[in-house]
Amino acid sequence: MEKLFGVEMNVLAIWLSSLMVLIFLVSVLLASRNRILVKLALRNIPRRKAQTALIIVGLMLSTTIIMAALAIGDSINGGIRLGALYSLGGTDIRLSSSVSSRFGDNYLDDSMVDRVRSELDGDQRIDGIMPLVREQIPGR
Repeated sequence: MEKLFGVEMNVLAIWLSSLMVLIFLVSVLLASRNRILVKLALRNIPRRKAQTALIIVGLMLSTTIIMAALAIGDSINGGIRLGALYSLGGTDIRLSSSVSSRFGDNYLDDSMVDRVRSELDGDQRIDGIMPLVREQIPGR
């Protein structure tokens, strides 16, 4: 998976790790300034064993469900991508519409595809030309 919600995974990992460290440091600072709340929280762990166990099991279960959903999504995306690559074969050049057309029509005109076909028809290095319609779904 290269991107999550349009953000590169490396950038996302760095930002989330930094945020986690910042939250941890703020928590340690607040705990050192107000020790009564820390004592109350730590005393409730052995007193309410069932509630503590349910919270821990719930957190583990929710984390497992989220990770399984992401893993299944990655597997399906990878399978679809590999299937498309095997069926298309190697692709050397990809043409797309210009950046200015992002707010209008995202597709190349048929005349543009015909022009590319006619110009590259005599080239022996080219096996074939195929137009592709691709949509990006929301959230990706």
